[in-house]
Amino acid sequence: MGKLLKTTEAAERLHVHPDTVRRWIKDGRFPNARKLGPTDKSPYAIPEADIAAFEQSLQVIQTGD
Repeated sequence: MGKLLKTTEAAERLHVHPDTVRRWIKDGRFPNARKLGPTDKSPYAIPEADIAAFEQSLQVIQTGD
């Protein structure tokens, strides 16, 4: 697995609030995201490849390709 991004890092990259990224994780948009600890407040780690795939899907929606 490649580089992992924390929720806040992913939010910055995607220009959204960290709560939005957490909601997307719960919705299954980042299928390989994993909690870094055992509690509900533990941060998530999201593979950069998942973020890149999500960004690509947004570009396709925006351009209609």
